[in-house]
Amino acid sequence: MTYLNQSKDHEVNIAVATGKLVQIWRSPAFRREYFPFELVCTFAEFDAKVTTLDWSPDSRYLIVGSKDLTARILCLNKLNNGGKKNPFLLLGHRDSVVGSFFGVNSKTSRVCKAYTITRDCYLFSWGFTSDSGGEAEGSEPPSPGTLERDAERNLEVVENDGVKKRKKIDVEDGDEGYLSKGKWELLRKDGFMQGWAKVTACDYHRGLDMVVVGFSNGVFGLYQMPDFVCIHLLSISREKITTAVFNELGNWLTFGCAKLGQLLVWKWRSV
Repeated sequence: MTYLNQSKDHEVNIAVATGKLVQIWRSPAFRREYFPFELVCTFAEFDAKVTTLDWSPDSRYLIVGSKDLTARILCLNKLNNGGKKNPFLLLGHRDSVVGSFFGVNSKTSRVCKAYTITRDCYLFSWGFTSDSGGEAEGSEPPSPGTLERDAERNLEVVENDGVKKRKKIDVEDGDEGYLSKGKWELLRKDGFMQGWAKVTACDYHRGLDMVVVGFSNGVFGLYQMPDFVCIHLLSISREKITTAVFNELGNWLTFGCAKLGQLLVWKWRSV
């Protein structure tokens, strides 16, 4: 196992990267069940070892980076015929992808961008455009005569006798499949300018839209996205930084150096 990430939804799905495979496991959480884990699906689209992955806020999509110089956006929902959707490929990297993250619209909390970080010290910013035009934001107000959906995603249909009845629809016809109806494009490519050093650790805070990156020369950088503004650039070790993590609020940073057994916890801002 090379990477593990847990979803934030109530089903508690766990994405596990093992070699060239990505497996999705469903955990029973606090419920008592005979089988504690259930294998939901396996993705085998990669040509090299998977190095990083991140869930979308609704836990329906994964962005996965690999040593094959690509990042893929995987959809967990199946098609009506039971098959899988083809993944989106984010190409153009010249080294292994060590970090891949979804960004969201601050007003709608829906995915509208993504970031990929490569080992050779570059950050790629990707933007999503829906087929209807514009970013993946909230839906427009319904026009007169638009069929209504209830909380369970059922259509309310008026029959000839004037009685409203509910009609089941597939969830992929609703907002849950919005990332499957558009395209991704590269918006910008920025370099960290660290000379011979390589990226060895990174993390992204979705609420602050900030990236922290650790390098093999013991330096770390904190960057405000999407404009790639460097907030801090400090040297904290003689060896490579192997861990760089935000806390949930984003006001604390944790750095680790495995070779020297160092651990640094820094409160860099007040909430």
